[in-house]
Amino acid sequence: MKSDSILRTFLLLVLLLSSGIASAGSAEKPSPAWTSQDFQFRVLNVAANSGSLWVCGTDESIAGSADDGRHWEVKHQTPDGNSVLNIDFAK
Repeated sequence: MKSDSILRTFLLLVLLLSSGIASAGSAEKPSPAWTSQDFQFRVLNVAANSGSLWVCGTDESIAGSADDGRHWEVKHQTPDGNSVLNIDFAK
C-alpha cells in the first residue's frame, strides 16, 4: 500500500513537471522595448554603466550608446583591423 502511494506521488510529479515544461515553450514574446542593432562588425564584448553602453569587436570596432542602446554611434573602426576583445569602464 505504501508503494502505491509513492508511485501515485511520483506520477503526479511527472505530470506536473511535464505540463510546466509544455507551458514554458509557449512563453510570451519579448517586450517591444528590446530591439536589435545590426552592427557592421561582430560584437565580442559589452560594457554597461548607468545607461551608457559600449561594445567592441572585429575590425578594431568600438561603438557607444548614451541612451540604453536605443541609438548607437560607431566611435572607431578599421577595415581589416584586429579584434578588440574587451572593453570596460575605468574605476
